[in-house]
Amino acid sequence: MKAVTGLKENAAVKKVLAVLFVLLMCLASAACAQQVKASFARGDYQVSVGSSLRVRPDVRNWNGKVTLEFSSSDEEVAPVDPKSGTVTGKAAGRAEIRCRVTAGDESFDLSYEMTVYVKIKSIKVAQSRVVLNAEETFTPQLIFTPADATYRTLDWTSSDEKVATVSRSGKVTVVGLGHALITGKVKDHDWHTVQYRVIVPQVTFTEKKILIDRPGPVTVQYCVNKDKGHYAIEIAQDGGVIRLSDDSRDDSTSVSGDTAEADWGEEEIWPRRAGKGRFIVYVNNLGYDIQVEVTKEAVEDLPLQTTPAPIVNKDNSEGESEDSEDYDDSEDWDDSEDWDDSEDWDDSEDGWDESDFEDG
Repeated sequence: MKAVTGLKENAAVKKVLAVLFVLLMCLASAACAQQVKASFARGDYQVSVGSSLRVRPDVRNWNGKVTLEFSSSDEEVAPVDPKSGTVTGKAAGRAEIRCRVTAGDESFDLSYEMTVYVKIKSIKVAQSRVVLNAEETFTPQLIFTPADATYRTLDWTSSDEKVATVSRSGKVTVVGLGHALITGKVKDHDWHTVQYRVIVPQVTFTEKKILIDRPGPVTVQYCVNKDKGHYAIEIAQDGGVIRLSDDSRDDSTSVSGDTAEADWGEEEIWPRRAGKGRFIVYVNNLGYDIQVEVTKEAVEDLPLQTTPAPIVNKDNSEGESEDSEDYDDSEDWDDSEDWDDSEDWDDSEDGWDESDFEDG
């Protein structure tokens, strides 16, 4: 009886051991199946037309030989080297890049999306200086190089939203008087920036430009829209071709007030030498100007100046003046010519400092 009992016990132990062995084999098999792991760092990549990018998956938990085989869903957009995984941008568009990973007896597929874009070389705005009136709107004309650049949506900002606001589409709306610098930025691989200045005149002139062709003074009339609150006006000139009537003011003056009504002003200017210059009215440090030309006839009776007259800057300091030069009588002044406010403004012009545009 004892022998039979011992045999039964041995059989039970063997069954338990067999079950445990099977469980251990299953666990070992599952561990082996989960051992090899591979993935791309990201799910999407970008490359510009004409450039190449090598993207390979990261294979983990495997010390043996790994074979990678790449393919592209669109060889006309993004062909890929089947062994190295190097993708070349051929045309703008998108393609799925697939990779078969083989590690030992295990094989599985990975993929990512490749976007091919036409890279921006430059962006320009058709008008670098735009003059607008109250409540006007404006959308700039942008010039992309190359013309088929892929990323053409810019993020827009205004330096002074009390003067002009700008929408996400780039539409500018005038809300006040003064100057505002509008900036647009776009990123493909690098950041690209374009800027232009919006001027909402706080000063307007009765004339488009001024011609002094005879001796004696000429009266310049201008209107200042004070736009509520305190204001300060300063009169100045640039170019050294004219002088203001009151020399004791050293070519500048200041007044202040608190009303919101328009205020008319006038100033007598005298010819100083033949040439071209500007008459400038600064309101709260923002300058508004009108072109002035003095002919040779206007200065014939003036004493000969052996030293050119100094240029008076906005801060009343004297800067370098232009060398004296003979006035060319053959140059015609076209009174019918319209003053083009959209004309590009050369900030590098002598006597005009970009700091003059800083917020007042």
